[in-house]
Amino acid sequence: MDHSRQTVRYLAYLILCGLGMLVGPAMAQDTLSKEDIIKMHIKQLGGEEKLKSIKTVKQQFVMILSGPGGDRELECELVQDGNKFRMTMSLPGFGEIQQGSNGKNYWTINPAQGDRLMDKDETALAQQQYARPFPALDWLTNYDGKINMKGETDVDGTKCYKLEFVPATGSPITRYFSADDGKMLRFDAVQKGAAGEVDIEVFLSDFKKVDGISLPFKQDTKMEQASMVMEVDSIKFNQEINPAEFKLPASIQKLVDDKK
Repeated sequence: MDHSRQTVRYLAYLILCGLGMLVGPAMAQDTLSKEDIIKMHIKQLGGEEKLKSIKTVKQQFVMILSGPGGDRELECELVQDGNKFRMTMSLPGFGEIQQGSNGKNYWTINPAQGDRLMDKDETALAQQQYARPFPALDWLTNYDGKINMKGETDVDGTKCYKLEFVPATGSPITRYFSADDGKMLRFDAVQKGAAGEVDIEVFLSDFKKVDGISLPFKQDTKMEQASMVMEVDSIKFNQEINPAEFKLPASIQKLVDDKK
């Protein structure tokens, strides 16, 4: 498998981390508690009441992979309704990668790996990120794991607070929140796979408001031997979504039936 195809194996993981996506004036004290930081982040996003009003998401975006094999561009789409989602990524010369859930079964279709149900760690990550359109709402009261304060650092000249999210199942994710307004400017993760562990650093920028909600329209991802830029074309909230979008593909339904 060449480097560009090997990199594709990590794309869905990156999106789960980041799309989960997918916050007011800074507080006076020098050091905030993790609860204060999360509250500031939620406020910057648009506020608890506004975020809770969002039930569905439709998002179009482009990802450009850069590696030893050159640049590869993917056209991507995400649709989400509550805890159901479907993501499609089309890569010329490789095929179409899909991920999704009907709220119960979590699955992936990948030309490099075949059609399969997600493993325990992948399912746990998907459940964290797609329990609702804005999982930050669950961080204070319903996070299945531990959140640790890891001090302060600098992200591209901006002072940030570091919070380490350690889920009960799966790998930790470290998120960096601006001390000025609570924007999440970066997150780090480790992906475990057949090729070993891959360190991932994702930098968020180009923040824009959509229906009163502040979101990053650009993500720059750095990983071993490759990098990726994701740029959002459009985000629409509370649009009607056909329930058929979340129906299990025939090959996935067969896998579910075979497990019974």
